Amino acid sequence: GREEILIDRPLQMVSYVSIVGEEEGRDNTIINGSESGSVLIFNDVQGVSIENLTITNGSAVYGGGAFIQGVHPTQPTSVLFNNVIFDSNHGTNKGGGIFALHADLIISNSKLESNYLQGEFGFGGGLYLNNSTATIQESIFDENSAEGAEGEASMGGGICSYNSSLNISDTDFLRNRAEGFYS
Repeated sequence: GREEILIDRPLQMVSYVSIVGEEEGRDNTIINGSESGSVLIFNDVQGVSIENLTITNGSAVYGGGAFIQGVHPTQPTSVLFNNVIFDSNHGTNKGGGIFALHADLIISNSKLESNYLQGEFGFGGGLYLNNSTATIQESIFDENSAEGAEGEASMGGGICSYNSSLNISDTDFLRNRAEGFYS
């Protein structure tokens, strides 16, 4: 059956742990962030996997759904998202769905939808990468948006990548948008 977990503060992840929802479908296990910060925080961790669930209603300056940060590019935080939906998370600066700095990220068979940024800057409505590597396969980025304040920069409705390496295969980008000014 369907189970929704309401949280009132971010879940701090530790190394070498997995969170696995029901195998019947990612729609059946939902972690609802109640707009109380990033839903999941990965700070200097290794070998973490998140599978078969939905992450929703996160709200933070960086990474409404997930905040991922390594110590240094030579020591990236490593995270796998498999069969995960990031839906209706928002940020006010970078990464409405996911923010990743100094990270080694794999997103497989997942969906980032209806995540958005609205604030002074709007970088990466679905995903923001900085000094990271990401492999994205068999996934969907749909209706994510990035909107900066009037006259401010806005980039990457689906993905904004800065000084990062991306490997994308069999992934659809649908109806993502970025609004604002960039030169």
